[in-house]
Amino acid sequence: MKTGDLIRFTATGVIGVVVEVRDPKKNHEAPDLAGPSALVYHAWEDEETGTQRNESLWYYLDYLQKCSEPATFDDSAMIGGRL
Repeated sequence: MKTGDLIRFTATGVIGVVVEVRDPKKNHEAPDLAGPSALVYHAWEDEETGTQRNESLWYYLDYLQKCSEPATFDDSAMIGGRL
Protein backbone atom coordinates (compact mmCIF):
# COMPACT_ATOMS: atom_id res chain seq x y z
CA MET A 1 0.00 0.00 0.00
CA LYS A 2 1.33 3.43 -0.90
CA THR A 3 0.35 7.09 -0.83
CA GLY A 4 -2.37 7.85 -3.38
CA ASP A 5 -3.95 4.38 -3.34
CA LEU A 6 -7.75 4.34 -3.48
CA ILE A 7 -9.25 1.67 -1.19
CA ARG A 8 -12.72 0.41 -0.33
CA PHE A 9 -13.55 -0.91 3.13
CA THR A 10 -15.27 -4.23 2.42
CA ALA A 11 -17.68 -4.19 5.38
CA THR A 12 -19.04 -0.67 4.84
CA GLY A 13 -18.29 0.16 1.21
CA VAL A 14 -16.69 3.45 2.25
CA ILE A 15 -13.97 4.62 -0.12
CA GLY A 16 -10.73 6.10 1.20
CA VAL A 17 -7.52 7.61 -0.15
CA VAL A 18 -4.18 6.73 1.44
CA VAL A 19 -2.67 10.10 2.34
CA GLU A 20 0.53 8.95 4.05
CA VAL A 21 2.31 5.70 4.91
CA ARG A 22 4.74 5.45 7.83
CA ASP A 23 6.98 2.69 9.09
CA PRO A 24 8.62 3.46 12.46
CA LYS A 25 11.49 1.10 11.61
CA LYS A 26 12.36 3.19 8.55
CA ASN A 27 11.18 6.63 9.68
CA HIS A 28 12.45 7.71 13.08
CA GLU A 29 10.12 10.72 13.01
CA ALA A 30 7.17 8.43 13.78
CA PRO A 31 8.06 6.88 17.17
CA ASP A 32 4.42 6.97 18.34
CA LEU A 33 3.39 4.29 15.82
CA ALA A 34 3.63 0.66 16.92
CA GLY A 35 3.97 -0.64 13.38
CA PRO A 36 3.65 0.24 9.70
CA SER A 37 0.57 2.48 9.38
CA ALA A 38 -1.35 4.48 6.82
CA LEU A 39 -3.29 7.71 7.16
CA VAL A 40 -6.54 7.30 5.21
CA TYR A 41 -8.93 10.12 4.29
CA HIS A 42 -12.53 9.03 3.81
CA ALA A 43 -15.81 10.83 3.31
CA TRP A 44 -19.37 9.54 3.47
CA GLU A 45 -22.96 10.66 3.92
CA ASP A 46 -24.67 9.94 7.22
CA GLU A 47 -27.75 7.94 6.23
CA GLU A 48 -29.83 9.16 9.18
CA THR A 49 -29.17 12.90 8.91
CA GLY A 50 -28.04 13.23 5.29
CA THR A 51 -25.01 15.26 6.36
CA GLN A 52 -21.61 14.83 4.77
CA ARG A 53 -18.91 13.45 7.05
CA ASN A 54 -15.19 13.17 6.50
CA GLU A 55 -12.14 12.33 8.54
CA SER A 56 -8.57 11.12 8.33
CA LEU A 57 -7.59 8.19 10.53
CA TRP A 58 -4.44 6.14 11.05
CA TYR A 59 -4.78 2.39 10.44
CA TYR A 60 -2.19 -0.35 10.78
CA LEU A 61 -1.25 -1.73 7.36
CA ASP A 62 -1.95 -5.34 8.40
CA TYR A 63 -5.49 -4.29 9.43
CA LEU A 64 -6.08 -2.49 6.12
CA GLN A 65 -4.93 -5.55 4.18
CA LYS A 66 -7.62 -7.61 5.97
CA CYS A 67 -10.56 -5.20 5.78
CA SER A 68 -10.08 -3.28 2.52
CA GLU A 69 -9.53 -3.86 -1.16
CA PRO A 70 -8.32 -1.72 -4.06
CA ALA A 71 -11.01 0.59 -5.40
CA THR A 72 -11.63 2.59 -8.55
CA PHE A 73 -13.29 5.95 -9.09
CA ASP A 74 -16.34 4.02 -10.35
CA ASP A 75 -16.69 2.64 -6.80
CA SER A 76 -16.89 6.19 -5.42
CA ALA A 77 -20.40 6.50 -6.88
CA MET A 78 -21.60 3.66 -4.62
CA ILE A 79 -23.65 4.41 -1.50
CA GLY A 80 -21.21 5.29 1.28
CA GLY A 81 -18.42 5.75 -1.18
CA ARG A 82 -18.56 9.42 -2.06
CA LEU A 83 -15.26 11.25 -2.27
